Amino acid sequence: MHHEKPSSLHSNPFQLPGRWYRGNLHTHSKMSDGAHHPNQVVKWYAENGYDFIAFTEHDRWTDAEVARQLSNGLLVLPGVELSVGLSRQCSPMHVVVIGDVNGLPMNGGLTPTQALTQSWQSGAFAFLAHPHWSGLSLEELAVIDSIPAIESFNYASDLENHKGLATIYWDDILGRGQATFGVATDDAHFHEADHGGGWVMVKASRFSAEALIAALRAGHFYSSSGPEIYDIRMVDDQLHVKTSPASAIYWVSSGCFGWHAHAAPGQTIESAAFYIPSGLKWIRIEVCDPQRRWAWSNPIFLMDQGSEQHPN
Repeated sequence: MHHEKPSSLHSNPFQLPGRWYRGNLHTHSKMSDGAHHPNQVVKWYAENGYDFIAFTEHDRWTDAEVARQLSNGLLVLPGVELSVGLSRQCSPMHVVVIGDVNGLPMNGGLTPTQALTQSWQSGAFAFLAHPHWSGLSLEELAVIDSIPAIESFNYASDLENHKGLATIYWDDILGRGQATFGVATDDAHFHEADHGGGWVMVKASRFSAEALIAALRAGHFYSSSGPEIYDIRMVDDQLHVKTSPASAIYWVSSGCFGWHAHAAPGQTIESAAFYIPSGLKWIRIEVCDPQRRWAWSNPIFLMDQGSEQHPN
């Protein structure tokens, strides 16, 4: 099904009313292969500056009622991490689903396309998990229809074998004309310090599961492992970006297009202005702080891409 372009200059979250909420969308507990009881996990995130998390146990649904029982002051979203087969390199492929989806099979029988499509059509937010860790090729990625979002940074995978960053996959999808969001997560299991290293900042009109999921589906968020993005806006052909103290701010687009603003050695910058050439379809922002932590905006679409491919 066609999906209206979800992230454009007309729906820039930095210009929308509401407030920002910090959350982790990929979390495990002893209910699957995590080390801690769910209440211990909730306690850690509540004490470390998070507004919400989602429990995404392997092929085991955490529904809205269980989420409410776990809350303890933290908003817990329902979710699941679905097994969707193996890559050509024989590594597991997963799709993470955030939201209540009745009747979604939990037996591992869905393909990535089926899991993403059925979840999105049911009103959930869904994303393809850790494509680098799964060893996906770009050819395998290209045959997955309608990828609404991709896990562009997975902190646990980055710690495990340095296969957590997946921006090359994200840019390949964008280059093929799909309006796909990028999600940073912990994929926390608490067997080691694999928590607190990747999150989303969601702009929502109110603090509820429904509002947060709606904002995620609309692309009203950015992702981070440290830096904050305060503003992104286009004024004529000039792109203006404001951030927390950074060592570099980049804009990224298709092919070789993109540019940078670097701080002088030992200093930081908190804003940048770029000339954007005409003819580009999309750009996204990356911010690097002095600790080499990153933040990533969702793509901003600069010209009509025609009918999008999201399954909504």
